[in-house]
Amino acid sequence: MILDQSAPGQPRLLSHVARANQHWRRFDGTEAALAIFHGPHAYVSPSWYANHPSVPTWNYAVVHVHGPPSVVSPEDTWGILRRLIDKHESRRRAPWSADLPKEYAEKLLAAIVGFQMPIDRFEAKVKLSQNKDEADRSGALAGLEGEDDPEARMLAAFARKYFERKAAESG
Repeated sequence: MILDQSAPGQPRLLSHVARANQHWRRFDGTEAALAIFHGPHAYVSPSWYANHPSVPTWNYAVVHVHGPPSVVSPEDTWGILRRLIDKHESRRRAPWSADLPKEYAEKLLAAIVGFQMPIDRFEAKVKLSQNKDEADRSGALAGLEGEDDPEARMLAAFARKYFERKAAESG
């Protein structure tokens, strides 16, 4: 998905789904939908805390976006695809070009449905042991960083940035 903020005051999500996915049939621009973006998440062991008794928990980051999606034209769908491709290919050393033969591109476009979803509201939630004291938060971060699970390490990196940003905002 792409967050499009080109129209002042009306951000929207842009994307596509497979035509075989029946969800798009309800994208009439009036019925609300929910898009969920989950960030890193992982189990937090009470053994990582300095203070006891403690219990296990699950820390995470998530965003819920609400809005009424609507189907867009094949031309607009191609524009969305180009933006998605540019977004992801631009970081590569040898970006792939989407210069496809017209008939091939039309065949692919027939198999997908593009849509836009104006954002009515969004809710973000981070649960990163904020309710714990510094010793327990430090223990949780060290525990997450020591796990073999890449998701746990991503959560630790995310949490460190989050707490650094919070400290900078309040300091």
